[in-house]
Amino acid sequence: MQLSSFKIFLKKVIEEGLRLQKRDIDGKVTTNKKFTTMQKYSFYVSIGCIFILHKGFTENFAGFVIGFLGIFIGLFASVIISLSDKNESIFKKIEEAAKSDKVEDRISKNERARLIKVKNSIVQFIGLTSFSIIIAFFIIILLTFVLLDTNMQVDLFDYQFVYE
Repeated sequence: MQLSSFKIFLKKVIEEGLRLQKRDIDGKVTTNKKFTTMQKYSFYVSIGCIFILHKGFTENFAGFVIGFLGIFIGLFASVIISLSDKNESIFKKIEEAAKSDKVEDRISKNERARLIKVKNSIVQFIGLTSFSIIIAFFIIILLTFVLLDTNMQVDLFDYQFVYE
């Protein structure tokens, strides 16, 4: 039961991360393309690494990257927790100001627009950072295989395509 709810949670975080990559702070869609420019560059760099690194990553490099990504996950997980609390307080402030009968408790339209932008930027930061943490965790799992089995390093140029 808990595993299925965790899968649903991961699916929602990934969908939200992909959605937020293509939006600005106001929530407007910035691109309708399937892949962003950074994703295209990352793909090209990874293809280039296949031709440069014939036997893949060394054990030292994999260890360093795993350490770096572990620190990244730890630091940004704490930032997400603190920002989600801050996001809730901003949301409550906007709601209370809208419901208030007192003139001095109401906020101006400019202040309300600024608070909504701050709230949107926090939501976008939390969504994209959560998505990045999931990707980092997935990369750690993949790089762990490099550290566990040294026979896994296969030279791709030893193989050929056979045309018939």
